Amino acid sequence: MFFICWEKNGQRGWEKCRQAEDIADVFVKDDLETAGKVFCLSGGYNATVLSYEDMLAAAQGKLPIKGSLVHTPRFLSVMLSEVFASREDAMAAGFTEPTHYKSDYFDVLGKSLGYNRMTFAAASKPKKT
Repeated sequence: MFFICWEKNGQRGWEKCRQAEDIADVFVKDDLETAGKVFCLSGGYNATVLSYEDMLAAAQGKLPIKGSLVHTPRFLSVMLSEVFASREDAMAAGFTEPTHYKSDYFDVLGKSLGYNRMTFAAASKPKKT
């Protein structure tokens, strides 16, 4: 779960999203194409400023967002605690467990924290040319 916050016409607003797919609904409902600033706030105070194009990519499943829930075949619904630029970076940080997530844009990998405890990260795949 994460929050989308924005500034529009000198006013601030926010909306709670449970999944990345909710972003598109928030953009339409609150007419955020004209907003001055849009923030994706996930995990408490970890704010990331995203452009409108990035928000749409996230809604289409092309861009992972830290704090969002992803459904994987192996572990069911998992929350992304990290987002890495490449699979190699994620594996260097200890995220080595495959989740069998199917996407053309990013992989989801797990890291064991001990007995029956895991954390998960997304790793961007190289762009196809």
